[in-house]
Amino acid sequence: EQGGDEIATLARSFNKLTAQIQRLMNQLIDQEKAKRRAELRILQAQINPHFLYNTLDMLHWMAYDHNDEDMLQLISTLSSFYRISLSRGDEFIPLPRELDHVRYYLEIQKMRFADQFDFTIEASPETQSLLMLKLLLQPLAENAVAHGIKPCPHPCTLSIQARRIGKDVEMKVSDNGVGMDSETLGQLRRAFDTGKSSLGFGLVNVHQRIRLTYGKDYGLTLDSVSGQGTVVTVRIPAIEEEYDVESIDL
Repeated sequence: EQGGDEIATLARSFNKLTAQIQRLMNQLIDQEKAKRRAELRILQAQINPHFLYNTLDMLHWMAYDHNDEDMLQLISTLSSFYRISLSRGDEFIPLPRELDHVRYYLEIQKMRFADQFDFTIEASPETQSLLMLKLLLQPLAENAVAHGIKPCPHPCTLSIQARRIGKDVEMKVSDNGVGMDSETLGQLRRAFDTGKSSLGFGLVNVHQRIRLTYGKDYGLTLDSVSGQGTVVTVRIPAIEEEYDVESIDL
């Protein structure tokens, strides 16, 4: 490798290629570990719902016997929420099902917080046949309710929109709540890259799951103005239902 002839040039290129392969292998190992940790958190979140879902079914019939309409509605909505959460263990579900999942969550929150907020969910027709990684939108809606709407002194509106843009899908979760200051916004944006933050763990976890599954070109973007509200934008590839999700090129 010390000389200047063709053999030395070849040796240097070979050593450089070997080092690059090693770096890529280490990167792949780290990504796989991070993905397994994210999957483990999802699995842990699914263990208790199996028991809870069966219990809710029993409570539903008890409420029916007592003719308690409000309780029947709450239990029915919560049961539907967990039915989609479990989804037979599937990692990918139809996009409309994901929207149903977040709708059930918001209906429960409306019962809890009475007239403190309202919500709308809209999806363009071309998104109806698409698959997506499940449990992406509910953590974003939960963050909006807890940190944007709940502290707000006036009634708020939360809106969720999904549309297809070329080969991608863009989903926006917007609220007109308290928003956040520029320092907090900057911390969360930096946390999206590092994956570590004491703030907005749900947002960071969703962003990391998207990037580990779909690649570094996808994830969340965050915009917020203090006193005006927050917009979280989700970008993922548009995958048709008959598409083999295992063939996603990272």
